[in-house]
Amino acid sequence: MLFKKIIFAFLCNLPMIFIANDLYADETYIICSNPKGDWNWLEYGNIKVNGTWKIKYQSPSLNFKYFILDSGVDTYAVLKKKCIDEFNGEFIYPQPVLSFSNKWAPFAKDEHIILPGLISYFEDNFRLRVNFKNNQ
Repeated sequence: MLFKKIIFAFLCNLPMIFIANDLYADETYIICSNPKGDWNWLEYGNIKVNGTWKIKYQSPSLNFKYFILDSGVDTYAVLKKKCIDEFNGEFIYPQPVLSFSNKWAPFAKDEHIILPGLISYFEDNFRLRVNFKNNQ
């Protein structure tokens, strides 16, 4: 009986683990990508930035994750220049790394201004195999 209570408590709290994991202040590593979806680690994976992961809903069931930099949009410009310089213009988009996944997430100034990069959309928690190049 105790085992059933433990399993029940775990299953009841499981959604909270995923919700809490989606929106939180964090630090992330940086990759540099190109419009084809190829990528490389910026400075061999030694660059981290602080910010907050958010979710933007395009409709009630379609969304994507993005990362707002604590240090602002100027940091995005610095990262973009580092990507272009390090990879001779082949990789032009700095992108935050969604830990242990192959999903694309862009940086953003705020919830209304998404910075250039690749985006992986999700529909009802199912990843669509659609990557969108945001050139704004």
